[in-house]
Amino acid sequence: MIKLTGIIDIGTNTVKLLVIRNTEDDTPLFVHKRIFPTKTGQGSFGQNRITDAAAERTLEALKKAVTLAKGYECTTLKAFATAALRNADNSTELTNRVREELGLDIEIISGNREAELIYYGVKNAVKLGAQPVLIMDIGGGSTEYIIADENQILYKHSYNHGVGTLLEKFEIPGKIRPIDRENIKFYIYETTRNLQEALARFPCQHIIGCSGSFKTFYQIIKSGEHLEDEPEVKKEPVAYPFDERFPETLKKLIASDESERLLTPGIPEMRVDTIHIAALLTKTTIENLNLKSYSYSSYSMVEGVWFEETLNSEQ
Repeated sequence: MIKLTGIIDIGTNTVKLLVIRNTEDDTPLFVHKRIFPTKTGQGSFGQNRITDAAAERTLEALKKAVTLAKGYECTTLKAFATAALRNADNSTELTNRVREELGLDIEIISGNREAELIYYGVKNAVKLGAQPVLIMDIGGGSTEYIIADENQILYKHSYNHGVGTLLEKFEIPGKIRPIDRENIKFYIYETTRNLQEALARFPCQHIIGCSGSFKTFYQIIKSGEHLEDEPEVKKEPVAYPFDERFPETLKKLIASDESERLLTPGIPEMRVDTIHIAALLTKTTIENLNLKSYSYSSYSMVEGVWFEETLNSEQ
């Protein structure tokens, strides 16, 4: 009997389900991947509470994810929650409901733990070398930065400046205003001083981005290429080196309004209201830290759960 594992990632904007198994050559086969928009953290900035409406959306998404996992007859099903639930004073209300109604236990992980799992995901998609690189994972509630090489994590930190948090904190409209640019640039510079100090100890020239925002940047750039459609789930990871189109894409997104983003190939509807903020956050990071090259990893935290457990089982 083939044993399948289901891994659920409960983020600030989405619930992700990954169904995975080992193949005969001991490499992972990603059988199914599904993303459910939830906006779990919407309306929670400054209140530290999951709203009733957001809790219901999240519960409905989890019901669909669990039903799918059961349909695949997963022998193991694990769920992890990140910034939205770890920052909410009432997160136990939602986790208790999920346990009672779905029989699913949710592990709320710290920002540092999230960063570790991101590293395990990225290092199995992108060939890291002896020189340190900066890994960046933009979420809805937080953004994780990891400095690492092929052997170890040298620095990791989770900052509470995800795109949803920035959207609500600075009340950013559909088009970024000049004052928004200055406010965010200053805020990011001031709140990432320890990252800047870490980069002085472990200099990096290259940044690897992962998760939804960077996937969207990747899709925008790839939409301009004449390629065969790629399946949603692949055995091989995507490790894509960005070229000069990447900074140009960021620049266009930062200057865009909502109607332009709706018509831009590669942008999912669920990211129309935040991808311009993600672009500004990314461009600001690159400029602040003087990074010279960039790439995209299709593996991130949810894949990292699998690879870390596989590694531990071998030891």
